[in-house]
Amino acid sequence: MKKLFVLITILVQGFCSTAQQFQQVQSLDLPAGFTGKSIHWLDINHDGELDLLVQATDQLDYHVFLIYKNENAEFSFVHPVETGIKNAITSCTDINMDGQVDVILSGNSGDNPVTTALISDGDFNFSLLDEPLLPIAGSVIKFADLNQNGIKELIISGTNLDGPFFSVFELQQNSWTLVKDSIKVHATVIEAYDFNQDGVNDLFISGELENASPYHAILINDRQMNFTEGAVIGGIAKLSSWLADINYDGIFDVVLAGINTNNEGIVLTVSSTETGDFTIEEKTSLDFIPKQLFAADLDSDGQVDIQVQGENQTTTLVNKIFLATEALEPLPSDDLITQRFGDFDYDGDLDLVQLSGTTTYTISFYKNSISAVNNPPGVPPTPIAAILYGRLFMYWDKPGDDSTPSSSITYDLTLQTQNKDLVSGDFDLLNKRRLQVSHGNNGTDNYAFVKGINQPEYAYHIQSIDNAYHTGEYSCSGSVLNCQGICNGSSEFCLEILEEEVTLCKTESKTLTADTTALWFSFDKGFLGEATTYEYTAEATDTVFFLIPQRDTVCSLIKLFLMERKDSVVREYYDTLFACENSQLEFEASGNWAQIEWSSFKNGFLSNESAITYIVTTVDTVKLFVTDGEGCSEIHRTTIEISKPVVTLNGQSFQILKGEEVQLNAAGGTQYTWTPATGLNNSTIPNPIASPAVTTTYLVTVTDSIGCPASANVTVVVQQQAFIPNLFTPNQDGTNDQLKIYGLSQVKEFSFSIINREGNTVYSTTDMTEATQRGWDGSVKGILQPGGVYYWKVNGELMNGGKLLLNGKDSGSIVLIR
Repeated sequence: MKKLFVLITILVQGFCSTAQQFQQVQSLDLPAGFTGKSIHWLDINHDGELDLLVQATDQLDYHVFLIYKNENAEFSFVHPVETGIKNAITSCTDINMDGQVDVILSGNSGDNPVTTALISDGDFNFSLLDEPLLPIAGSVIKFADLNQNGIKELIISGTNLDGPFFSVFELQQNSWTLVKDSIKVHATVIEAYDFNQDGVNDLFISGELENASPYHAILINDRQMNFTEGAVIGGIAKLSSWLADINYDGIFDVVLAGINTNNEGIVLTVSSTETGDFTIEEKTSLDFIPKQLFAADLDSDGQVDIQVQGENQTTTLVNKIFLATEALEPLPSDDLITQRFGDFDYDGDLDLVQLSGTTTYTISFYKNSISAVNNPPGVPPTPIAAILYGRLFMYWDKPGDDSTPSSSITYDLTLQTQNKDLVSGDFDLLNKRRLQVSHGNNGTDNYAFVKGINQPEYAYHIQSIDNAYHTGEYSCSGSVLNCQGICNGSSEFCLEILEEEVTLCKTESKTLTADTTALWFSFDKGFLGEATTYEYTAEATDTVFFLIPQRDTVCSLIKLFLMERKDSVVREYYDTLFACENSQLEFEASGNWAQIEWSSFKNGFLSNESAITYIVTTVDTVKLFVTDGEGCSEIHRTTIEISKPVVTLNGQSFQILKGEEVQLNAAGGTQYTWTPATGLNNSTIPNPIASPAVTTTYLVTVTDSIGCPASANVTVVVQQQAFIPNLFTPNQDGTNDQLKIYGLSQVKEFSFSIINREGNTVYSTTDMTEATQRGWDGSVKGILQPGGVYYWKVNGELMNGGKLLLNGKDSGSIVLIR
């Protein structure tokens, strides 16, 4: 909801006598003859304390830098640094990548426009470049890496004889070369940040077009430094801006202060959404016209506060902080020219320096007296570093912080090779303290890509910064050697890298899969998300990979999918399908195709429809050809095999006496059905027990795993009296190997004998149990008897007094088969 804050005018005496958050601790007058213009916090001598650089002009309007040394939060004047430049605007960066922060100036040297640099030696001494960086001057300069090679491009905008210009220069062979000059705008504000989270910096610019109309826009970078409008902000003019994660979603918002169409002061935020769109929200209405804006955690509660400086309708200066708690904190404003926040006593909260005056100029230092303690974020844990096809990829887990949300922590990266900075961060590698009041150069991303890697070994340092620009006296430092990285000397680091080539048609998508939840990245789009799968639909050739970070004893895993798009691709697929004879198969071509053709090896052409029914009569191969009409085709070949189970039985015929039972056994399938079910204990198992009352032939139908059937018969002969088979086969196959008498119960005077054709007795017994259970095995004293006809005799008296008969007789013949 929009809130209106009414300014309460406070006299200087009242401000000083009231307990305020910012308490003045020191005041210094600028040397006589100098007019103060702006101020910059820099740790010039790398002692871990922020020194002050005051930009001023001398009596001839030449720009001079006045250096004030910070020693235990007490400032003293060191000396001036002359430039010989008029009408200068300033930016601070490590232009020569030596770890020292230099001062970039753009203005006039005599009658000539120049952009040049004061090179720092790290001990309060600066020397002007012998040759300027550019033979042009602008109203704003920004340095940012726009193509992921780790080297910052120089962005400059202004107006020359040809009108407004917005130019991007790239460092090529130690010379700044113009690479982009297509935007006709005179910018006064340039901010760089990866607004759409694709791993490369985009731009926010504010200024005027050729027709002098206001222009404020987020410009999305396509990695080739071609920019398209992501969001255009209208209805506001005379902007000042700052970047901060206002909504704590891990993506920086653009905080804007300016005037609306009614000439009223307002504060806006421009935020990106998960869908890549941008939302513009008015945060605060002001009762004054804003001139300067700053956003950070100013009261150590982890929330972003907004400081606005300006003047009201009576030209009275206004300066106050809108705390995130909706409270107001007034700041001194008398004769205020400019101010900067910085932690000059290194206690974790932001202090304040002001430049003020009209004829004489003063710098005043204010200590932040907030009682809450802001501890620094932790060191970035468990880093991973690997060289992937000429790109250095780095990943680390997000550390915790006592107040700043983890998603809002930024990261500063320094990358070195052969003792030279390839990427230069804003922190000292020895004492680990910040060199400037700045967010990390990697933004809130806890991963980094650096292109153009051509050395086998690199050293890296990663520092985490909270939303009060505070950091600990540490960083994650490690090395990258032959494709893999290690941090802080941890011997437990391990990384496995896999690759898979994927060729796609120009219109084809592909679902890529990881074994578990993984972090997905793209060379072209940066971070893609966290999931087990990723749907690749990009039209251009790209490399997509997933990362599963190391956990416990499991090594980190990177798997690269080397995606290649081709105009013409014929992809072939092979499959084998088992089916029942005379069954019907349904085939269907999935997807949208311009042409479809079905055929088979046996039958030739079948159909042009998307779905067909195929009747299986023999072994065959069905072929599907499809094409999108634009060069992408598929051929699917399906070999059809007929499945039919082979049924095996434990016998084809069994004889039992009435009332006895026999176990049947079938094999060869997964399901069994016996018919008739009469006389079986279970008709749907492979081994039922049969006890029919009469001789019965059973049909067993066996079905395999896909439902194909086969059948076989087995007969159970039921004898109504004692009997003996008329043949047996003593061949040791486990079936019918003994000749036995069946159906005997109680008999008196029992005797049984077998005689060969020569009249010799080969087997005899008077033991009924032996005759019924063990029987004759076709041998005599261990000697196998030859096959042929043998004769048997039986004697005995039944319990009812009747004569014992077998098969209704007291003698008969059998056949022995070998």
